[in-house]
Order: sequence, then structure tokens, then C-alpha cells
Amino acid sequence: MSSQYYYLDIETSTELNALTVRRSIEVAAKSIFGECGAAELNVDVLRSEGRRALLRVHEEKLRKLWAALTLAASELRVLKHSPSLQALI
Repeated sequence: MSSQYYYLDIETSTELNALTVRRSIEVAAKSIFGECGAAELNVDVLRSEGRRALLRVHEEKLRKLWAALTLAASELRVLKHSPSLQALI
């Protein structure tokens, strides 16, 4: 049985709360994909502590999220990713 979600453990350049992480991803996605493309990208911030955050995204949107993280102005770096949440905790 495969998971329909992917989980990403990311690190930020500065301490950010869950709302700021989500907003950074949204701004980066809008700059790449425009309003409509960014609206399709539903990312859940499951946890945000210090400079680390745990994200959940539907497997079909993983590439879009990865592109947004790569081009985000606030420097968001993927440390680990997995289709299983248990692998990241």
C-alpha cells in the first residue's frame, strides 16, 4: 500500500513559525506558477520548531513544492523526505 502523501523535513535560514513557513512557500509558488498554479499547492505544516519544519504534501504536488522550496527567497532547505511520516520522526 503506497501513501498518498509525502513528508518533508526542512530547515530555514532563520527561526520561522508555521504561518511564516507556509507564507514563504506560497510566495515562491506564486512567483513560479502564478496565482492559479500556487492555489493548487496545498501544503500542511505539521510542526515548526526553531529553524526546522515538517511539511505534508499530496504526492502529485511534490515536484511543485520542491520547485517552490528551491526558489524560495527565505532559503528553505530539504533535509529529509519520505512517503512515511514514521521515517522522519
